[in-house]
Amino acid sequence: MSIKTTFLLAVLLALPSLPLHAQISDTILPNPNAVLLRKIWMIQGEAIGPNATTRVGDAAGSLFDVNQDSIQDFLVHVGKQSQWRLYLGAKPQPDTALVWTTIVAAPIPSYPVIGDFFGDGRRLVGFGQERFWDHPPNYRMYFYRLTSDSLPAQPLLIYDAEGQPTTTEGFGVDLDGDSADELITVLPVLLHDNQRSTNAEIWFYKGGPDFQVEQPTKIIVDEDENDDHAYSTAFADVDGDHYVDMVIGCGYPSGPKLKIWYGREGSPWNWTSTPDRVIALDTSIGINTPLTYADYDGDGKLDFAGRVFQVHNPGVFVYLSGSGKSFRSRSFSRDDAEVYFRTSQYGPLGSVGYLNDPQRKQEMLPLYGPKPRPLLFSATKDGIDPYFEAYFAGGLEETMAWFHRVPLRDCNGDGWDDFLSTDPKWGGFDQGIAIILAGGPYIPHDDPTVDVQELPAEGKSNAISIWPNPVCDRLNIAWHGRLQHSPARMTIHDLTGRLVASGATDGAVGAMQWNAAEIASGCYRLTVYDADGGMIASTQFIKQP
Repeated sequence: MSIKTTFLLAVLLALPSLPLHAQISDTILPNPNAVLLRKIWMIQGEAIGPNATTRVGDAAGSLFDVNQDSIQDFLVHVGKQSQWRLYLGAKPQPDTALVWTTIVAAPIPSYPVIGDFFGDGRRLVGFGQERFWDHPPNYRMYFYRLTSDSLPAQPLLIYDAEGQPTTTEGFGVDLDGDSADELITVLPVLLHDNQRSTNAEIWFYKGGPDFQVEQPTKIIVDEDENDDHAYSTAFADVDGDHYVDMVIGCGYPSGPKLKIWYGREGSPWNWTSTPDRVIALDTSIGINTPLTYADYDGDGKLDFAGRVFQVHNPGVFVYLSGSGKSFRSRSFSRDDAEVYFRTSQYGPLGSVGYLNDPQRKQEMLPLYGPKPRPLLFSATKDGIDPYFEAYFAGGLEETMAWFHRVPLRDCNGDGWDDFLSTDPKWGGFDQGIAIILAGGPYIPHDDPTVDVQELPAEGKSNAISIWPNPVCDRLNIAWHGRLQHSPARMTIHDLTGRLVASGATDGAVGAMQWNAAEIASGCYRLTVYDADGGMIASTQFIKQP
């Protein structure tokens, strides 16, 4: 094909055609076309001086659109100042200026607990605190109502764990389907009549107009003592029946287990302390605790990933719901996995969200290990591609340990999801660091030598971006990830109306390039069409020698 008459795709995340099946893939493969995840926001601590701020990012979390500008906002905690800090998303990158803070020392859990607990559409944000300085030690969670016209100094509600020392996890989830979120808190260690118990308890507080935090509506007691082993909890529709399920995991003294309570009509109020399913985890099983899950294959149901450390057969195993096997009945043995990465170096990182899918149907699978790290993989209809599509290899930030990982919705206004990661132990004297990596195509707003021209459409000022203009060699075209009518075809005409180039595109890819090196100098018109042939945007640009 002639370069003069054909668009060349500059794919955001290259998708090689080689499928991965459990029986044929035995390694993680390098991809020369992998995208370097770009940093669009960063704060870091200072070890000395009057503004010293150490342990930046000892807790972090996504928020919601507080100031109602259609861009995600987020929170980062700074340990030395004992301070939760609210930052606003913004175009073309989030702001580093503080807009609200609250003092909460010893933050546990290491993320804010968010929920519409009263069912009135106004979400509360809760910050937990392990008050080890109290006698006896006690736990509280402070709930604020943050809105565009109110950033209050005092909490609306205070949850007190009734003299219990800690609540390691908290959730706001609508479990009973009444459109109001329940508050769920997880207490792995309790005091009963001054006797210490490691039979964890899960406390449920029913959401609705009468929401209160004085007395749990229901308590489930773990029948196994955890003896201070790590405890994790997840709430998700793991079996695809549209009810929210509960999964708890622990490395019990008798061996690690996952325990599952399946959602159904009347749950969680009809759940008992006996789980519906228990999965004992050993080297024959390819999932772990905590349970790693996401929709990797884009079928609307959750998939599961885990790591096995067995010396002779290490690797990462992925169980895809597209196989038709049910979570309730499948074994999760290593042989049962649809995808197998043979590796002793990399393991699942958790969730990074929908960095390369503006429709938010298919998450990427992140694996963490040696440099470069992490590696991100995209699924295909046949499984997950063995060639990683994106990676991160920064400067000094490359030494961060990715302690807290927070998927974000679009926080820089380009319509593509982003990803926040923090490491409170980064740098000398535990300065700490927090960075945001951007999803979607790279648009050089950070390069003052490049003039990016933005074309409006669908009420978005940055619907289509082109650069450089004038162009010598290659014209870049990128688009907003949340367009209702995504680009499907582009044309370039000269001023006489003669068609110079045309080509189809994939709206989910986010970017294209036109090789203009052999095109005569002059003025040309770019026109972008949707799948129905409707014009999205049009503009003129100059071709220079």
